[in-house]
Amino acid sequence: MFLTQLLFGTFFCKLFGFSFTLLRIIGVISGVLGIVIMYHILMQIQDSMKVATIGSLLFAMNPIFLNGANSFHTDVPTTLFMLLSFFWFIRFFHSHSISSYAFGVLFAIIACTIKQTSLSIGLAFFIYFFITSQRNIRNVIIAMLPLFLMGSLIYFYHIAITSYNLDLPGAFIQKGLNDIFLGKLFNVDFGVLKRTGYHIINTALSLGIFASPIILPFTIKSFFNTKIKASNIVQLAIGFLFIALFVLIKIYFRSKQGVMGGGIWYMPFVGSNIYDFGVGPLLVTGIQQNEVPGAFKAGIYLWFIVSIIGAISFISFLNIIIRLKRSLLTPIVLSGKIISLPFFPLLIMLISFIPYLFLYPHAKYLTLYFPFMIITIISALNIIREKSYFSCQISFKTLIACIIPIIMFGVMGERDYMSFNRTKWDALNYLTETEKIPVAKIDGGFEFNEWHLSHLYTWKMTDDPSKDGRFWPVVDDEYIVTVTEIEGYDVYKEFKYNKWLPPAEHRIKVLRRISRHKSSCDAL
Repeated sequence: MFLTQLLFGTFFCKLFGFSFTLLRIIGVISGVLGIVIMYHILMQIQDSMKVATIGSLLFAMNPIFLNGANSFHTDVPTTLFMLLSFFWFIRFFHSHSISSYAFGVLFAIIACTIKQTSLSIGLAFFIYFFITSQRNIRNVIIAMLPLFLMGSLIYFYHIAITSYNLDLPGAFIQKGLNDIFLGKLFNVDFGVLKRTGYHIINTALSLGIFASPIILPFTIKSFFNTKIKASNIVQLAIGFLFIALFVLIKIYFRSKQGVMGGGIWYMPFVGSNIYDFGVGPLLVTGIQQNEVPGAFKAGIYLWFIVSIIGAISFISFLNIIIRLKRSLLTPIVLSGKIISLPFFPLLIMLISFIPYLFLYPHAKYLTLYFPFMIITIISALNIIREKSYFSCQISFKTLIACIIPIIMFGVMGERDYMSFNRTKWDALNYLTETEKIPVAKIDGGFEFNEWHLSHLYTWKMTDDPSKDGRFWPVVDDEYIVTVTEIEGYDVYKEFKYNKWLPPAEHRIKVLRRISRHKSSCDAL
């Protein structure tokens, strides 16, 4: 819907004046508040400040969240309100306070006015509360009310747009939802199944990679705490080979669909927000997405190893959930705190993911369900600790050491992404403000041209091989701001920027089309 976020953005722009920086600040504030709420949630469900710190860091410093928080995209604000709703709902489970319930419902509705997939928290609450509470009319109403209110909001919003043609935020996408969802549901073919399977696999790998700093130490310790037999080693070796083969098959079939820029075809992520080797997307004319000439690439072998780590981590996550059995549904209270309710966040995580299978489960949407995976893991490990299934205490130093690679990649990758975009906008400002070049004569990449020329609505990949990667509207590309040279253009000016991942100097090039007169003279 984008409704609440649009109102926030409009209010602050009316107050301080419009700027991209202001909108980015709103995203940053939403991100910071989300981190704070995440910490308080983890302190609600367990009693260790160190564990809460690790979980919050893992949520805050992964590259997807950092990338979303430095923009005005809907994912981070939606996650903030979903976490607020979750926080008040778990307080309600413990205290049965009407105010806690009311706040939980309120924040769930606000989340739904930004992104409709937030309906997942209403549906998860209904399932969880209905299963775990006594069967009576009062509890049925309590369970159904959030889902009913959120569902009604989505329904009436859809009716207002489709039947009354109200020009509300998200109207264009809303009108096509039936075709997108119903078409894929009732016209399933092998191609749809293949894409769905690929998206499920890559999403599982992504979640496993980001959760690995808290899952893998536990898995390794629990393995060595048990008596190791020869049969266990054989089973482990067979399992490892199966995982490696599975990842290889996934990469092979993806490569048959065309090799995309930035190593996306062998990366364990859907979409182009993370590429080899950085955070994106980098969308300019003359290159495939994220394919900056001369930029460092770690290569397929490193990402193959990372994919295997993600697979082992996600399988370990499933193993933890399976080990809980009936304890999955039973909250454990210690020192007045509900320290474990893994089924509720697990439901939110799973239900949040399902709608994107019918659209495109881009890696950026991990922001919406990854925090609930962290909450599920920490809750589950607390149940294991309290039930004394086996020792699962991992030292704080070990967890910090495991999380450092993700923090470094996230922080440095996001810094490089912002440096690239800042330099690109310096080049564009030079053309428009210093040289007084009309916007219609500039191809400044996706963000610039969509901002100024979105009314043309192109979104069609160009047929010109020299201008590879362009799918945004361009009226007259006398000037092109890009990272490479293009036939028929001279380099008009260059702007330098530095990368940290790894350290290197790169250039944004301002190209100017060679005039026909000059081309004729050069030919003579």
